Amino acid sequence: MRTTRCFNPAAAVRAALAASVLLLAATPWASAQTADWRLRVGVGRVDFREDVSLAVAGNTVPGASATLSDANTLLAEIGYRFTPAWSLGLTLGVPPITDVDGSGAAAPFGRLGDVRYGPIALTGQYQFNAGGTVRPYVGAGTVYFMVVDESDGAIAGLEAKSRFGSLLHVGADIALTPTLGAYIDVKKLFVKTRATGTLPALGGAPVEARVRLDPVVFSAGLSFDF
Repeated sequence: MRTTRCFNPAAAVRAALAASVLLLAATPWASAQTADWRLRVGVGRVDFREDVSLAVAGNTVPGASATLSDANTLLAEIGYRFTPAWSLGLTLGVPPITDVDGSGAAAPFGRLGDVRYGPIALTGQYQFNAGGTVRPYVGAGTVYFMVVDESDGAIAGLEAKSRFGSLLHVGADIALTPTLGAYIDVKKLFVKTRATGTLPALGGAPVEARVRLDPVVFSAGLSFDF
């Protein structure tokens, strides 16, 4: 059974963009002479580096864990350049689904459920060799790991919590024309969350999973300056 939340993707995107614009407007060192918008659009790979512990009826089960399947998605980043080197970027993506499977002592339960999620990242970036053909950059910021909905498996009533985290990332823009380019990007996210539900196979005993997600997100695509 799938549990669907009252989630409006368009409203979430509008709210995130509005927050970014307000943050940009409140930044005193932005100026018309140095302002420059960019858009990066590409494909992404979410590679989880998870660490999961499971507790049943309040007791941690030794050796019981879970694995999260990696996922592909489409990503877009809208960015605003304050100076040739410094910029702010807001990254959004099409929410992918990851399967959650029992491992270790929990392996006999098989698929525990699945979760659809939509990370939203806001990062500050510093770009080297601004104006050159190849422009490496580094950045850091915050990420909101937003859970959109869940589907039950061996765990009934599965509910995962949305959480804030942090991230670091590196990448490079490669200019093809004055306004069109290609990019590659690697983000390392640091996010912890919690999931709850019950285990019908154990008489409906409550189960809790404490999860360190910490995925690496690889992406590549095209960039547009305007």
